[in-house]
Amino acid sequence: MAIRGIYNADGTTTYTVADQRNIHSKSFNGKIIYGDTALVVSAQSTPNMTVKVSSGECSINGAILQNTASTNLTITSNTASYARIDAIVACINETTYELKVLKGTAAATPSAPDCSSNMYVKLAEVYVGVGVSSIQNSNITDTRSANNQYIIESLSSLVVDIAKNKVLKSNGVGTGRGYKLYADGECRAWNSGIQTISGNALSIIVPLSYTFKNKSSCLVVARFVDVNKIPYVLATRWESNNSLMLYYPSSKTPKIANGAGEWDVHVIGY
Repeated sequence: MAIRGIYNADGTTTYTVADQRNIHSKSFNGKIIYGDTALVVSAQSTPNMTVKVSSGECSINGAILQNTASTNLTITSNTASYARIDAIVACINETTYELKVLKGTAAATPSAPDCSSNMYVKLAEVYVGVGVSSIQNSNITDTRSANNQYIIESLSSLVVDIAKNKVLKSNGVGTGRGYKLYADGECRAWNSGIQTISGNALSIIVPLSYTFKNKSSCLVVARFVDVNKIPYVLATRWESNNSLMLYYPSSKTPKIANGAGEWDVHVIGY
């Protein structure tokens, strides 16, 4: 067994690139793009058969590729009888770090090349029509946050986002009435039920499983689906910090059909 410190500031211990990747992979495992504006693929200001990739960084399991300036990549002309879809990727493979185009196969229903390999971060798909002489932005699909890839600003911002979205307390999850209280203080509550309509009007007071502290901060959405399966948006009014009136007057059109129907209400706030 061998034990050593990383990093050990003894002035003599040396570390390899593999050591650094190992450390990075503990925090940045998987395929990650660092920032919303990093490695964005777009058409040229005067479109031609090249696309540009903005500066930025991405990583695969701790190995980081950095593009320090906008980089142009050439899209091969399409002389086939069908369109094709190319993939723009960042390639990280052992000592190879590059941005490249993976050429697709022309077909009646084309699909992009497979980029699931652990050597590729898929940045975009480019639709290449038959005989086109330029690539427009409308031909480019951003795929940076697809394919089990993630865009983050930094590790600290990701940790903060995770912490904010942590559920502190919940009740009734998976049922018709309940709530979820998150670490940042936001709560999401819901309720639902069946009501028989007469006189083409609805007016009921429904309870919530959570008592909101600031009603003015809340977004409330309520609806009713009548016996004919037609949905209606309901008006709402707070009765207390944990109950709401749902109503739909008979004078309003279209009219709710008489008979048994289903209502539901969702509240997001603090």
